[in-house]
Amino acid sequence: MSQKDRSNNIPPLTKKGMKTRKKLIDTAEEIFGTKGFFNTSIVDITQKAGVAQGTYYLYFSSKEEIFQEILKELVNDYFNKLQREMAGVSNPKEELAVKYRFYFCWVKKRPNLNRLINQTMLVNKELYRWFLEATVSHHYEGLHEGIESGEFRDLDVNTMAHCITGIYAFIGWRWGYLEDKQAPDDVVKDVLTFVFGGLEQREGKNNNSAFVSPEIPKSQIQLPVTNDTVKQPLTPKGIKTHKNLLEAAEETYASKGYFNTSIVEITQKAGVAQGTFYVHFSSKQEIFEELIKKLSRDFATELYKETVKADNIKEELVIRIRFLFRWMKIHRNLFSLVEQAILVNEDLYRRFYENAISSYEKVLKAGMKTGEFKHLDTETMAYSLIGLTGLVGSRWIYLEDKEVPDYILDDVFKLIFHGLEQINERG
Repeated sequence: MSQKDRSNNIPPLTKKGMKTRKKLIDTAEEIFGTKGFFNTSIVDITQKAGVAQGTYYLYFSSKEEIFQEILKELVNDYFNKLQREMAGVSNPKEELAVKYRFYFCWVKKRPNLNRLINQTMLVNKELYRWFLEATVSHHYEGLHEGIESGEFRDLDVNTMAHCITGIYAFIGWRWGYLEDKQAPDDVVKDVLTFVFGGLEQREGKNNNSAFVSPEIPKSQIQLPVTNDTVKQPLTPKGIKTHKNLLEAAEETYASKGYFNTSIVEITQKAGVAQGTFYVHFSSKQEIFEELIKKLSRDFATELYKETVKADNIKEELVIRIRFLFRWMKIHRNLFSLVEQAILVNEDLYRRFYENAISSYEKVLKAGMKTGEFKHLDTETMAYSLIGLTGLVGSRWIYLEDKEVPDYILDDVFKLIFHGLEQINERG
């Protein structure tokens, strides 16, 4: 039944019909969150919801359509409830604080949110774009008001909205998903201290002067050659085959998704026999896991080569973030692959981010020890940095397939360092 054919039939305006539709959406949200979109059938949804399969098609034409409706329902639920919380809010700073506190409370009640958003990139890229725009754009008005009133510095509003959204999304994931708790008050306090420090004007300071940061010549970023040890034959031919299989898997998983990819497709793309695959990997999952581990190792190796050149903590953080964006552009598939890992191997997904968090914490602790940075919770600040850089990278590199523009980077660094740095009261 086509969308056009159904347009006069849905949504049913009876209470029973609306109840059935909501039950299907709630059931699909739960199953997509646990099994994944590609691993779920319409039969799975109807059986768990306790409705006939034919009834499903009175409401939705496909699995894709109900997935879209879930995202729309999530967005509508968030904004409807947020609007009530915003009643009586009188200024941009208070508005932002209310939004952060509300989100951390709301996301705790949406345990499947992170998994659903992660899958959106593969289910429908344009749906992901819509979701991102919807969640980012609601910060525009408050930021504009803050800039016009002189309360906030004149930074690019779109960039700041992405940073703000990335921070609360990642902190929300840290507590709402990983811990099944609402973010503690001290975490919220440190997040707001960081964000307001980044946005607010400082008396007696040139708040919008150009940010000068060290460049990383592109010629210095080399794709590392690593000798993987997992089931890898030590002959030159075996090493080349292993590498070809990993590259074929990276491209196929990124374009089709893990659950839609077969070993045959990987071997065909790599130009090797199917039997050869099993000389190197025991399963589709093993090559996926090895791919994530290899990308993580390669990134850490190359990042270390760059950061040892830094003369101070601030410079190291600049190099780290610039390198991250360059690496993401080279390995554009990385973003999609890592987000799929939450459904393939959640422990691997957690370890990937735990390693990144640990790496950032070392830099932050060093900056606090020297007195360059405020004494804020380092884990919270690490999650904030990963969240904001991740969403800015997603916007430009994943959705637009472009490098992050310099003017965007400059404002990102202004936000970060104004947010982290100690304020010298004597100016």
